[in-house]
Amino acid sequence: MNKSLVKLAGYLRPYRLYVAVAVLGALGEMAADLLQPWPLKILFDHFLRNRPLPESISRWAGPLAGSGTPGVLRFALGAVLAIAILSAAASFVQDFCMPRVGHWVLHDLRRRLYWHIQGLSLAYHDERRMGDLMTTLTGDIQAVRELIESALIGFLVNGLVLAGMIAIMAALDWRVALLALSLAPVLFAIVYRFTRKIRQASRDVRRREGAVASVAQEVLSSIRVVQAFAREDYEQARFERENQERVSAGIRARTLQAQLRRSVELLMAAGTVLVLWYGARQVLAGALLPGTLLVFLAYLNRLYKPMRELSKHSEVMSRAGVGLERILGVLETEKVVADLPGARPAPAFQGRVDLENVSFAYRRGEPVLRNISLTVEPGQVVALV
Repeated sequence: MNKSLVKLAGYLRPYRLYVAVAVLGALGEMAADLLQPWPLKILFDHFLRNRPLPESISRWAGPLAGSGTPGVLRFALGAVLAIAILSAAASFVQDFCMPRVGHWVLHDLRRRLYWHIQGLSLAYHDERRMGDLMTTLTGDIQAVRELIESALIGFLVNGLVLAGMIAIMAALDWRVALLALSLAPVLFAIVYRFTRKIRQASRDVRRREGAVASVAQEVLSSIRVVQAFAREDYEQARFERENQERVSAGIRARTLQAQLRRSVELLMAAGTVLVLWYGARQVLAGALLPGTLLVFLAYLNRLYKPMRELSKHSEVMSRAGVGLERILGVLETEKVVADLPGARPAPAFQGRVDLENVSFAYRRGEPVLRNISLTVEPGQVVALV
């Protein structure tokens, strides 16, 4: 997978400006996520308790903060609006840039793959099912586009938000932070375990889809022969067998994804209960401000949200990783028919073709043509049967 992502980075290089702007948007979204619960903390700790804002905030907030409780309320409401604007702008930047990158990378990958397939030998096409190639050319590349559009920047945003929340919680109260993070190792272990199974199941799904497409392509391209020999029932049974195996593989993959999401949500609930129990006791004892507990609860909900989103992104990355493996497998297939070293460019054709003692074989040791000599004049049609 790492090797595949390195190769994918090469296709992103021509669009690095769009990617850089999207990364800036990701940083803005991270800042908005981290700042979102703080206006509530200000309301609970300063407005409702009739306490002025800290000097560090009122100094740079200026006239908006003012003095007294009205100034605190104005500042909190202004902060909510500013954070919402920052989040909306950052999300728009990502939604504007990454779909463009995804579609252009899809174009480049499909163009190169199609050109490479045309240059592969007939022996390769004899051994490879055309439906499988069609699935690679369409479905696998679409999976890579989904990875670029949603999971690539989303993975970065959620990772940064996760790290930022952990750092801020540790600075506020390391004991509550340690309690909130006590279930994180279990969560990561579950995500890692399920991700491996999901990737394997996704690989099986893509293989089954290729088999279904191959059967359909073979039958539809030879429909006259199928109908002439009354083979409709046989071909229908063959198609249904492949289609049923595809359904079973898809259900296995979706079941694993559902189990992962439910496991994450249950651990989220357990972590929230622990923090709420301990934090409420600390507030009653006067060791913790109510606003700080609100920040912890908001962060805890949003802390596990990035983890949950990372688990969702793992599904997209698994599908895209399998698709990228299949794409690179075709692109890395060497062309058997190639020019010898020192080959001369062909001159302009005059329309006359002369063959003198030509032999040809698709497979070594199995000649199809043996010492063929013939002349084809311009405008003449000759068939080899």
